[in-house]
Amino acid sequence: MKLRRSGHPVVGVVPMRQLSIEELDRVLKGWRGRTVRVAKREQDNWDRVEIDLEDVGYQENERSIDDYVGRHVLQLHGAGTVEPEPGAELSSLPGRALEIPLTADDTYILEDGRLEIWSPRGQYVLEGVAKNPS
Repeated sequence: MKLRRSGHPVVGVVPMRQLSIEELDRVLKGWRGRTVRVAKREQDNWDRVEIDLEDVGYQENERSIDDYVGRHVLQLHGAGTVEPEPGAELSSLPGRALEIPLTADDTYILEDGRLEIWSPRGQYVLEGVAKNPS
């Protein structure tokens, strides 16, 4: 029996598939033009982000002074909003990009059209949905 990371059995769902970084990139670039919902947990801090995905990029930093900015960073570019905690007032996404630090120890999972990034730093769940008409 397959188990989710939570330990609950997977019943009646499409099995999860671990992705390479190249496959992760293809999925994300396929979501350009959509709204991407991101639930992220970093160091016991939860945020929800919605971003109208325009582009996907990567940045390599020479070094990180405070370990907050990772050496490798996934960048999701576009206008968006941040809900810093449940029920909090929404604010604009700073810099028109969401940055997710990447490490060599990350796991990328695709399950039921949802991407999960598991890293030593945190967990990120991304879903590409149809863009809201303006």
